[in-house]
Amino acid sequence: MTVCIGAVFERIGKIFFVTDAQLSADWISTEGVSKWKWLNKPGQWIAMYSAESASTFPSVVDRIRAELGNEACGVQKVMAACEHACEAEFEHAVSRDILLPYAFKSVVDFISGGLECLGASLFEQVCGEIRLAHQKFSFQFQLLVVGFDEEFKGHIFEVSGLGAAARYDEPGFHAIGSGAPVALATLYPIPYFCSETDETEIVYRLCAAKFAASSSQGVGPDTSVFCIEQGGGWSMMLKPDVATLHKIWTKEGQPRIPKRAIAHIQEAFLPMAKVEARFKKITEAG
Repeated sequence: MTVCIGAVFERIGKIFFVTDAQLSADWISTEGVSKWKWLNKPGQWIAMYSAESASTFPSVVDRIRAELGNEACGVQKVMAACEHACEAEFEHAVSRDILLPYAFKSVVDFISGGLECLGASLFEQVCGEIRLAHQKFSFQFQLLVVGFDEEFKGHIFEVSGLGAAARYDEPGFHAIGSGAPVALATLYPIPYFCSETDETEIVYRLCAAKFAASSSQGVGPDTSVFCIEQGGGWSMMLKPDVATLHKIWTKEGQPRIPKRAIAHIQEAFLPMAKVEARFKKITEAG
């Protein structure tokens, strides 16, 4: 399906996140899909997603934004908004795809009047369809949320499609999607990873986790790398620069970071104010 990785580095006041750019289902896939969105106007919180349908994520984000508004938010409020949004999206999907043909507008309407209107046999059949949808939605949609609270402390948590949230402030990093097991297996052996203060090391390790996860089914080859800061700044690496880093990683590999990779990251992972100049340099160089 995808891979999305997030990590909070409290000592330097920054959160890094890395994703692929592929949307895939059993029978089709497409590249070039953004896997993240801002959740509130101050730019504190970001959500990444893993899903079989790209249409679910914008709808969930709209629900979250409506609940959060434009003020700074603590982690508990953001978690609750994400849980409510996923629960509401699941109920909407059930009402639209399962209950509407039977003239029920909502799950509540079905529960209160379904047995009387449909009879025991058909009522149980529809209940079985809802149970199956419940199982599928839990695995077919996930959120990975990162951000800073009102006191500028970083947080990271996952939300299942059914609205069950789990925090990962310890160990400070997490991943979702079909590539998550490989990505996490790459990061967990690194001692005190989220105590790291060297941004070059951080970028390389997170990209290496994503590169390794690219072997998983449904994970795309392209890689997006971003960083948000406590003060509101953010940094990124352009697609051609990530491709260069991937070539270095493929040829020179792990566990030691190649010197050329260090030099390249220092040159290519930039504050947004410098990205345009970097883009011009790459374009002119061909």
